[in-house]
Amino acid sequence: MKPYKVINTSNREDWLKSREGVLSATQIARLMVGGPAEWKSVRGEFNGERRDFDTKYMRWGREREPYIFRYAANFIDSTLESNRNFLISTRDPRIGATPDALGEDVVGEFKTSKHPMQRRIVETVDRFFDDDDLDDVSEAIVVEALHQLRELEEQKQNIEQSQEKLREQIREQLGDEDISMKFANASVSYYTPKPTARFDSKRFKTEHPDIYEQYVKTGAPGARRLRITYAKEED
Repeated sequence: MKPYKVINTSNREDWLKSREGVLSATQIARLMVGGPAEWKSVRGEFNGERRDFDTKYMRWGREREPYIFRYAANFIDSTLESNRNFLISTRDPRIGATPDALGEDVVGEFKTSKHPMQRRIVETVDRFFDDDDLDDVSEAIVVEALHQLRELEEQKQNIEQSQEKLREQIREQLGDEDISMKFANASVSYYTPKPTARFDSKRFKTEHPDIYEQYVKTGAPGARRLRITYAKEED
């Protein structure tokens, strides 16, 4: 028995109607990369709101799907054939899709995305069907953003270390004297800065507290700060 049932539709209106009350593969993809507004939009569609739209990203994906299909049919499963019918899972009728291809024992759904998809599909679906409010939805989005941010910061550290090694190579070649040179791809100066004069406000406050208070001015509050402390990774 197939793990899905086929919903035959003769026109786009019937196809849209068949998707009501069903979480589709396209919607799951939007949930995985979208923010709270996207989650709210998908919830509305799931409850019957119509949102028939097209974007440059969707068009970009559709243009490449035939090439991905041919690759999958040639190298993954030769029984795959192009599909345009809407399928609903028999294991969980709340989930459905119009997969790009169907085979004897395989369903082909092709997504073109720069985001990692497979590892978080189940987690995303589970969170969507939880009865929690949008705060919990936002938590999932923040956790994913923190995960990506940590990876980027680790990459940044490696890049900065490589940059410093290259700067040290340049300093070694320029020597100990102040120097300014032009090269084919850049101008370089290597020098010792002049001493700077700095007002010792701490000492002035200690020795002349009354005068100091007369000139203290409270400024406008700065921009809100985001401070992140990552949990220690397990070995």
